[in-house]
Amino acid sequence: MRKRMNLAAAVVALLAMAGPLAAQTGADKPTAEMMAPVNALVKAFNSEQAKTPEVFTEDCVVLDEFGPFTWHGKQAVDAWYQALAKTMQDPKDGHWRVKTFGRKSLIAADDRAYFVVSSELDYKKDGKARVQKAEWLMVVAKSGSGWKIAGHAWAITSDVPLEAAHQK
Repeated sequence: MRKRMNLAAAVVALLAMAGPLAAQTGADKPTAEMMAPVNALVKAFNSEQAKTPEVFTEDCVVLDEFGPFTWHGKQAVDAWYQALAKTMQDPKDGHWRVKTFGRKSLIAADDRAYFVVSSELDYKKDGKARVQKAEWLMVVAKSGSGWKIAGHAWAITSDVPLEAAHQK
C-alpha cells in the first residue's frame, strides 16, 4: 500500500512540474532545444555510457519499470542510471538501443514543457533479443541557456521477442 502511495505521489509531482496547462505555446511538438537533453540521454544509453549524463535537474523525478519504481533528486537519479548502466554492460541482458519517433502532446508554460516521445528499446533478456515499445513522458525545465530533464516516465506499451515485433 505504501509503495502505491509513493508511486501515486511521484506521478502527481511529475505532472505538477508541467506547470499551468492553460499557458500553451501554440506549437504541437517540442523544439530542438527542448529535445536536446532527451537526445543526449538516448546517446548515453546507446553508447552504453557508464557515467550519468549531465541532463537532469537537481530535483528530477524518474519513474521506471524496476524497483523501487520512483527516484527523486540527484543521488537517486544517479542510482537509477547506474542500475541501468550495470544492466547495459551485462552480455546476457545488455546491448540496449533506444530509438525515438514521434514527439507529441506538447504543453509548455514559462520555463517548463511537458511532452510525450514515442520510443522503442531493443535489448537482450536472458541472452534473447527483445523489443520494448513505450511512450516516454518528459518534463523539461529551462536551465541557463539550455533545457534539462525535470522528470520522465517510461510507459511500456509492449514488450515482445524481436521476431514477434516484426510480424504483422
